[in-house]
Amino acid sequence: MITMFTVDGDHLIATHYCSAKNQPQMATPAITDAQRPLAFSLVRVTGLKSADDWHNTGLTVIQEDNDHLTQEWSYQFKGKTGEDTFYFTRVRPGAT
Repeated sequence: MITMFTVDGDHLIATHYCSAKNQPQMATPAITDAQRPLAFSLVRVTGLKSADDWHNTGLTVIQEDNDHLTQEWSYQFKGKTGEDTFYFTRVRPGAT
């Protein structure tokens, strides 16, 4: 899986190429300043065979500082919703 981020006018687009073989495209509202967190909402999904198929519906990206990043993903499957949260920490060479 990979998520690609692109600039589109005054907002950001996130396209997630999912192992579920679909591609949800999510967008932020207009960004006018250094905005945190970045909240992406579902715009459309390509490759979805039915509305009941598993697919992501949103993403929030939170950068706590230069070494910590959190991604909060929302999804839908068979009419039910859920969330997964991923925490990333940069490990600097030589740090203890």
